[in-house]
Amino acid sequence: MTTGNQKIQDISLILKDLLKVIKVVSMYPENNPLPQSLRRSFAEKLESVVDEHGEIAVDVHKDFITYLGDTVFHSPSREENLASIFYEAGITRIAFKPGLDVLETYKLLDVIKRYVNTPDISQDLAALVWEAGISGVRLKTLEDVSLSEYDDAFDLQKYI
Repeated sequence: MTTGNQKIQDISLILKDLLKVIKVVSMYPENNPLPQSLRRSFAEKLESVVDEHGEIAVDVHKDFITYLGDTVFHSPSREENLASIFYEAGITRIAFKPGLDVLETYKLLDVIKRYVNTPDISQDLAALVWEAGISGVRLKTLEDVSLSEYDDAFDLQKYI
């Protein structure tokens, strides 16, 4: 069993790795060995962290990401800000659930790459994730928050 500090460190490291992988996967062609290697390594690490710690749900803010109130990722730089990718897409919480596997992580990275590389702001990152059928990742969006004011049990992801 790991300590709370170890869990926070693991989450922080996996989020830093996620940013690095998103940047590399978004810049290089898919058949380049560098993104292929990083994707595999990241997917295996993420699966391992979730297997070890159980569900990991992080809250997304404009410049930082928290886990149970502890900041696990922070960057004031727009170019190095993982939080802003999700925050600007209206995502307020990301949960990585037990059972998330390498193939689902690949799908997630592909969806994020598509979102990051598409200048058309009409792309909806949350909808892309849901449409990809990634069951090991749950998102909470601003729509969920505002609609829950009318119906506490409303869950947009389940509805879609």
